[in-house]
Formats: sequence, structure tokens, C-alpha cells
Amino acid sequence: MGEAAIVTGSEHAHADGSAGGADRFAWPDDYTALDQGRLRVRPDCAAALQQLGWTSVAAVMDAREIHVLREVDGRDNCTTEIPGAGPAGGPLGVFVKRHRMPVEAGRSAAPQKSPGLAEANAAAACRRASVSTVSVVAAGAVEIAGAGGESARVDSFVMTELMGDRLSAADYWKTKLAGQEPVAADVAEARRGLIGALALATRRLHRASLFHKDLFWNHFFVGQQVDGSFDACLIDLQRLRHISSGWQRCYWELKDLSQMRLAMYARAVGPEDVKLWYRRYFDVDDDAIELSPAQRIWAGLIYARALIRYAGWRWRCLRLGWSGRLPSAASAD
Repeated sequence: MGEAAIVTGSEHAHADGSAGGADRFAWPDDYTALDQGRLRVRPDCAAALQQLGWTSVAAVMDAREIHVLREVDGRDNCTTEIPGAGPAGGPLGVFVKRHRMPVEAGRSAAPQKSPGLAEANAAAACRRASVSTVSVVAAGAVEIAGAGGESARVDSFVMTELMGDRLSAADYWKTKLAGQEPVAADVAEARRGLIGALALATRRLHRASLFHKDLFWNHFFVGQQVDGSFDACLIDLQRLRHISSGWQRCYWELKDLSQMRLAMYARAVGPEDVKLWYRRYFDVDDDAIELSPAQRIWAGLIYARALIRYAGWRWRCLRLGWSGRLPSAASAD
């Protein structure tokens, strides 16, 4: 099946905002196009959204029958239910990010580069890389003209299914796995399962030359399967970038991994579990095989970068009079 990016013009959208041809940041072309192509909707939800009257980007952006969780800097995060779009004709819970992006004077608007579409396209890129991520229900963008016909802003949104009973990896560790000494055998096994799932998701992401730029534990939602294994679902993708080679690839890989390492440090993850994370990330499944010298050097650089970030945080604490303890599961990410 071919692919077409969700744009309002002739260009396809990259997650980093640059333009190009059909590529890994394109959406599948089986989504239903509404509002003259500005809005794309998953086919199984199209009729339910039309029943709500959400047949245009403007209708979603202006919707009031929606619960606003947070509103800051031209963006609001909301939840709502779509009647008839869920299993067996029930309601489908969705999370909606709505962005209102001002356009600088003298610059042309580019709806295809908007945050809402960037995240939707990035989610498709993750799925093609076998990285579990959000299920996109709809996304769209539109240019809002200002006085005199000049562009005032670009409105965009992305709508995804709620995570159900999943928890962020940070909350799961804090509420179910942390602070149990001595560690029971089942808890130790669950810790290893969670660490392994995070490493596998990160490895798949980076092997596809995709980089998150904010890869903390709060951006993974995890669930334990019937067989005891874990699935890690990556969220908050609007900054995702594809970088295939060069120093920038090394830089962003190091940044992603140092953020993961700092998150483990913040939760007092033990040395054996940290070692497991590296082994799973480097795809060394045989415990009898040691990491290669190059892998050990890379692990050292990751740890050094994490310590530099931590030192910067401590310095800010001293300057601003904040608490000197390590960030909590809520604030570290």
C-alpha cells in the first residue's frame, strides 16, 4: 500500500519540520480525508466524529465538550469520549493535543510543519520501526488568516486513543517495583522485564535512525502482558527526528541514552539492572558474552553525559534555593 503525508499543500511533512518527498514520516494513505484534506481520520472513527460535528480542523480546535487537563503557551491537552467509536459500539476515550502556533511577521505559514501533524507522522514512523506507540485517531492543521489577509497562526491537533490501564514507566516503577528490600523474586523479575522492554523500544527506535530528543521514563507507558512480559509504548513524539548519519546522529543518540541513564539514576535502579539495560540495548542476549570495548566506551560516555546533566540540575537547585534531593519520578522527567 502506498503512503501519503497528511498535509495541506504539496509538501510532505518531516517530524523535525523540514520538507521532503514521501518518506518514513508519511502517514498511511487509508485514513479518511475531510475538510478539503486538512483533516485525516481513522476510517473506523470517521462516522462517529461526523456525528459529533467534528468534520473540520476548526471544529476540533473550537470544541467545548471536552475536558481540558492543561493549557499553556498556546497548547492545551484534553480528554474526551467519542460515542460509538469504541469496542462493541461503546465510547472511545481519546487524548487530544491542540496547538495554536503564531506565525512570525513576514514569514509564510506552513500547516504541514505544525506540531499536531508532526506528532501524527512521527507515530506512523515509530510503528514502521516496530516501536509501540500511540494509536492516532485523527490529526489535522489549518492556517488561520489575520487582519489584512496575512497569516496570524497555524492551528493543529493530534487525537490519540487513551492508554487504558497503562502507567508511565516512572509511575509503574514507583508504585509497583520500588522500595522493596529485600527484593522478592517476582518483583526482581518484573524489574528486569520492564528494563528490558524500555531497552528494546529504544534500540528499535535508534536502529531506524529515529531520535526522540526527550527520552525520559515519563514518555514510556508500560503494561504487563498475560505472560508476564512488558510492552513499552512511546509517547510525546512531536520532536522526533530522523538522522541517518554524521555527528548529529551520534549527538542525539547520546542525548537520548543519557536521559534514559539519568532516569534510572533518579530511581535508584541497581547496577545489575543497569547492566541488563545496556545488554538489551546493544542486543547482547547471551549473559556469558561481555560488552565489546566500543560498547563499554559508549556506555561510559552515556554515564558521563548523564552526570553532567545531573550536575547542572544541582547547580540550579543551589542558585534558586530548591530542594537538594534528586528529582522525583514526577519532576525528573
